[in-house]
Amino acid sequence: MSIPIFIVGPSRSGTELTRSILNNCPSVHISKETHYFDDLRPRLKRPDGECDAQDAGLVTAYFEALQHHAYGLHRYPAASPAHVAITHRHGVRARSADEMFEEHCRAKMPDWLPFWGEKTPRHVFRIDDIRRAYPSARIIFCHRDPRGVVASYRDWKNRWFEGQSLDEDMKGRLKAEEDRVRKSYSLLIQCLMWNSAVKSAVAARTRHGENAIYFLKFEDLLSDPSGTIRPLCTWLDLPYSPNMLDIMQVNSSYTDAGTVRGVSDEPSRRWKKTLSEKEIGLIEMVTGRTMAALNYQGGTAQKSYIYIMSELCLLPINVIRAFFANRHRISNISDYLISRARGRSV
Repeated sequence: MSIPIFIVGPSRSGTELTRSILNNCPSVHISKETHYFDDLRPRLKRPDGECDAQDAGLVTAYFEALQHHAYGLHRYPAASPAHVAITHRHGVRARSADEMFEEHCRAKMPDWLPFWGEKTPRHVFRIDDIRRAYPSARIIFCHRDPRGVVASYRDWKNRWFEGQSLDEDMKGRLKAEEDRVRKSYSLLIQCLMWNSAVKSAVAARTRHGENAIYFLKFEDLLSDPSGTIRPLCTWLDLPYSPNMLDIMQVNSSYTDAGTVRGVSDEPSRRWKKTLSEKEIGLIEMVTGRTMAALNYQGGTAQKSYIYIMSELCLLPINVIRAFFANRHRISNISDYLISRARGRSV
């Protein structure tokens, strides 16, 4: 039986770490980010039915681009006659976009593996869509202290390619992605998005049940990797092995990819050194109730009301800047904004 696993959560909350650990299990393959459910799928007329020529070309181009570059570094063209011709020749037109998505996720795994999946953090806002497309899907919601999330997002730098010789095109793509993240950053925006992501997951768990959605705490994973992964494996009906924890750290905001092996609890404490008192105070003020719901302790930092007012005044400008920086990732503006504002899947 084919069982899909989706890893979701606020950005910078350990989704890539969780993916790396699960991929060390011999019966699992979880692909890299596709953003399919929040980017491409809402653009399509019938994602779960037969694609027409235009949608087939768009879907094919999208996944062909992802085969060459990670999402955010890839550029995919609109449907073209060439893409449509390829699609028709391979008989893809008679298949659905959801089937093509699954094929993309399973492309690098043997057919006999029972567990396949995908990791895209912002799919936390698309849990209902995922469960409609794949009723047997297991959703792992990774969550992290919002103070750690803010610090990691603020300090993020693409470290996947450190020390590698890159052509000018790839350097340009990396710079564009780093610029997008920089323009997207606002302490208040990150806090509001964290609140919304957590509320979306909590509401989805209420609708779909704990057998469908598992909450994985980043800090627990770092402090007690074995004690945290064992129950996750039990929930997934996977055999646990200590070898699953033998991973290289990747996608860190502070260390280059492939330079540190294993799991360390240092990242869970780093925000205490990198955030200022006024930043911590504002984060705790905005996310306090949601933090308490996930058993994060807060409320100890001094609040700077001058800083709070300045951030509130800048919020409209920062929202507009972030929106335009991410416009190419938003397929349906109203749907996107509603899903984030309401803190639930639409």
